[in-house]
Formats: sequence, structure tokens, C-alpha cells
Amino acid sequence: MKLNQITPESIRKASDREVLALHWRMHQLAAPFIKAQSFDDPRFQNIVSRHRLIVFEMIRRGLRFKVSDELDKRSTPDIVPFLEVFTKSVPSRLGDMSKLELIRMHNQVHSVWEVIHSNDVSITQQEQLWNWHKLIIRELEKRGIEHPTNWDSLDQPLGRALGSPNMYPSGEEVGNWVFIEEVVQNVPKDITIEKQIVLVDAEKKLIYLSDVGGRQLIKVMYFRILRQFPREEWSAFKAAPMDEIENVDVSYDLVLKKLEPLWTVQLSLQFGDLCLVKPYLYLVGGVVTQGASKNDIDVLLRGGLEAPLEDKIFSAFVNQFPERLKSRFSKLRDEGLGPYTSYVGVYSLHLVKGEDR
Repeated sequence: MKLNQITPESIRKASDREVLALHWRMHQLAAPFIKAQSFDDPRFQNIVSRHRLIVFEMIRRGLRFKVSDELDKRSTPDIVPFLEVFTKSVPSRLGDMSKLELIRMHNQVHSVWEVIHSNDVSITQQEQLWNWHKLIIRELEKRGIEHPTNWDSLDQPLGRALGSPNMYPSGEEVGNWVFIEEVVQNVPKDITIEKQIVLVDAEKKLIYLSDVGGRQLIKVMYFRILRQFPREEWSAFKAAPMDEIENVDVSYDLVLKKLEPLWTVQLSLQFGDLCLVKPYLYLVGGVVTQGASKNDIDVLLRGGLEAPLEDKIFSAFVNQFPERLKSRFSKLRDEGLGPYTSYVGVYSLHLVKGEDR
């Protein structure tokens, strides 16, 4: 098959041997351009585009793919379709798969692992692939099918595979079975994170805001409060830093305390009105996708808040649980993708009217 004849349709009709031969041929054609570093040459770009089609087809068929040179790094295929397959099939359908299907999926996971390591991906994505691989290996072992090891870093313990000895892999058993129902029923209705972060003086048309959480959160809080007043009054309000309250003189401070209506608003986690981020906190990982787990309980917090407040929210959430569950929780940082497998949305970030100042 000639280079210009390689299309998504034609590559589907080729045999496994032809696909592997075409892949080898692409690397031979690319070698002179890579040696000369002629990456902008239109001929090399044509090779890259055709190579991407071949690699995608190799992974689809469960043929082994490994990143070996600049051509592989510059022409990695879109792996989203494979991640969607893994999400639907692992672990729910593993037991129904034939031996051939299971081996093909195992090869696909290894190949996708190669692809994501040639791109800028999150630790969370890598950990999820590692967990899927772990479940597939368990199914292979259950059937007495030999698992070839030492192909790549995916076959190593997770800490070494990710280059981080402090990773807490959810593929490793850390305790007795925990069921999703047990976790959900222990989630409290709401948790107060910060008190008196907003002070509303409707008479003076001032909204005092603390600097908790970062600029984006302050902006959202301000507009959520404004919406409690008639739209025609919005232009009269202005925001002021919370610390200005401490700097006013005594006489003004005494007057300020007597004004009505006067609100203090606290930041909490629950579902309801004055919602800032919905949802904000998710349960993810094996305990959700499988319904039960002997591993850690993964919690994903939506990005956008400063790290100290994020840590405080995570600690406040975990501390509401019984002692037997507290040590099982593991915090995942949102990489801008949100949950990409099954999840349970537990909390929104919420503003609640507190006691008057």
C-alpha cells in the first residue's frame, strides 16, 4: 500500500501483518527527516499524519505499540475512544469477555500508557490507567492466563511507574471492603468551612469580602450576594476588603453594628441556594466504579481555589467520618478535566447566611 493510499477506511481492510509492515515502513521513511531534524518538511508531516492512522488501528486491534522515536512522539493518536471503552468495560464486563478480548484489552491499556507518557498528562489519569491494568491482570490470573511482565513501567509498582515513591495507588489493598453505600450514608448534610467571610451592609451599599480562596472565588461570592438585591440597586454596591472593618474608627464601628439588614455569610459545603461551584467535591475511583473497594477512597476537588483552602475543605470533609474510614481517603487534584470515570457528586461549595454580626 502506497503512502497516499493510507486512509482510515483502507487501513481497516489491511491484515495484521500488513498493518505491522506499514508501521515499520513509516519509521524507515521518517528516519532521514528525524536525523536531519527536518520536522517542518511537508513530506515528514505527511508521514506523521499517516503514522497516526496506523498506530490508532494497531491499538484498536490490540497489537502492541511502543513509543521509540520522534515520529511516535509527534504522531500519537487520540486515545479518548479507548478511555471510553475502558470506562465502560473495566471492571463491569471483564468477566464476560473471551480470552482473546481480554488479552486485546490488556494490550490496549499498555499501548495507551505509552501514548499518555509522550504527552502532558495528569497523575490522576496515569493512576486510573494503572488501576484498570491491575483489574485486567486480576481477571487474567483468575482464568489462569499468563501475564507477560516487564513490558514497560506499567508492570512496575505504581510509585516507580509514575516516578513518585509517595504515590498512594488505589490499586493496592489497604484494608477491608468498603462499600459505596457505607461512604455515602456517612456524608453529613453540610460542613462549615469558614465563618464570617462576607459582611453585607445593605444600608451603606458595601459588601466586605475576606481574601479566602483566591480572586476567582471572591468574584463569584460578590455576584452571588448581589443577586439577593433588586437589579436596579446593583450599581450602587461596591466591594471592600474584610480587613477594612478592623480599621474604621470606634464610633463608625458602633453604628455599623446596628444597621439592618446586616448579614454575615459563611462558606460551607452542601447543595442549595447561593451556590458557588456545583458540584465541587466528588467521590471517584474504585469504590464508585465497582461499588466496593479494599483500596483507598478517592476524593476529587474541582480546581480553582487556593491550596490552603482546598486542604482545609478536604480535612473538614474527612474529619466527619468514623475513624475506620478516615485513613482511607485520598485527595486527587483536578487537572481541569473534572471526573472522567463514574463519580458521585457529594457537595457543592455554598454560601449560607450565618448569625448577624
